[in-house]
This record gives sequence, C-alpha cells and structure tokens, in this order.
Amino acid sequence: MTERPRYTLPERMGKFVQLYIDDNAILRHGEITRDSHANILRQALDEYQIPYETQESSLSSEPRDVPQLTGDRYRVVGAGAIMVRTKSIILTSNSSQYLIGPNQQHLDDLKPHLDGIEAKIM
Repeated sequence: MTERPRYTLPERMGKFVQLYIDDNAILRHGEITRDSHANILRQALDEYQIPYETQESSLSSEPRDVPQLTGDRYRVVGAGAIMVRTKSIILTSNSSQYLIGPNQQHLDDLKPHLDGIEAKIM
C-alpha cells in the first residue's frame, strides 16, 4: 500500500467514515453540511484506487447508488459525526445512509497512529 495518512480530520466538526483498507485502519472525514458518508467513502476508495460495487442508498431522499460497505480490499465498520478539540477527537452519531455508527475496535486499532491525539466515542 502506498504510504498515505491513516486519518484526516476536519477543523472542528464533520462527518467521518471508519474503514479498513488492506487491513489498515483508516479514518476519513467530510464537511458536515456538504458531504454524505457515501461521498466520503467514494473519495477514500478513489484515493486508494480501489474499485467498488454499489448498492441503493437507505435514504429515501437520496435514491442514487452508493458504494457498498465491503469490497475486495476494504470494509467499512463505522460512520457518523466527528468533533475535533485541541488534541482530542470525539466520534458520535450514526450514518442514516449506511445505518451504522462509530466502531470502538477500529478506533483502538487507529489510536497508535493518532500522534498523541486522544480519541473516544460518545
């Protein structure tokens, strides 16, 4: 796997997707008012040049196809909202698009790569 950051963080608040790519814990974010969880996932998969199958969105207001939660080299295990404070992040809420919330095991796997940033789920 080409060396890329394990995580990206918004300035203050955003949406997030927790996924494993090639068994590496990855956290990607998007703007809270602009990006959907599907778009965050799509961008992450494009970043790693991973092809994906699609499924129908669970949101009735958004009937378009969205990336599936699992594929050949990836699996999504969490999604929701993220709040960033000085040297800490809080994962909360659930994705209404994928019907999943934050995943503690993924967060535990990611913590060694967070450069001293405290992370928790609320």
